[in-house]
This record gives sequence, C-alpha cells and structure tokens, in this order.
Amino acid sequence: MGACRAGVVEVQRSVTAVLGQDVVLPCRYRAQEQEHVVQVTWLKRGPAGSSAEVAVLNREHGEHVQEPYAGRVMRREGGPLEDGAIVLRNAVQGDEGDYECHLITFPMGSFEGRLTLKVLGECRGRG
Repeated sequence: MGACRAGVVEVQRSVTAVLGQDVVLPCRYRAQEQEHVVQVTWLKRGPAGSSAEVAVLNREHGEHVQEPYAGRVMRREGGPLEDGAIVLRNAVQGDEGDYECHLITFPMGSFEGRLTLKVLGECRGRG
C-alpha cells in the first residue's frame, strides 16, 4: 500500500460515565490542508453486528438526534465538525456499550473511530 495522505480520527478507546451524570464521547479528526469534515454520524453497536443511529451532525443542516436520545444528546461545541464530540446527558445503564463515530470528509472520503462506554453506579458511601 502507498502512503496515506488522509487525516487521522482521534478517539479514546474507553470512556467511563457515572450513572446520572453527563459524559463526553470524543471524536476528533485531524484534517489535512484543504480537507473538511462535512458530516459526523454516531452509531451505537447492538447485538449480532447491528447498529442504531444516535445522532447526525452536518455542516450545512445542523444536527439531528434520534428519538431514544432526543433531549439527552447534543454536540459538545459549535464550530468546524473536525471536533465531532457529543455529550450524552444523564447517563443510564442502557447507554453502556460500543459506539462508532463515522466522519465524511471532503475530498478524502469516510473514516471511523470506535469507543466503548462503561456506566458505573453511584458511590453510596466509603468502604
């Protein structure tokens, strides 16, 4: 294979949330010169390789969050989509699992990153 001149997707392999608190799911793209991220799609992996869309962040059309996550998922900050991180508010046990961040760039095409979210129960005192 020849040298790849595309940018790099940066994600943490593992993210930990505390039950009931907000957590950032990071996804940053280090773009090359003259390269732009036009869309970021977040998916949650399900059983047997299935996946469900969580949110779509689009440079022209804004953001769309799917119904189970509506009101709980938002983009971390405005500006270029090279930072495609989302905030998951009020984490619940059902949020735990594997997530994928798919980026569509112009002109280089599609890239993805994956992370695993672990949700911990609240501490109820000291041991």
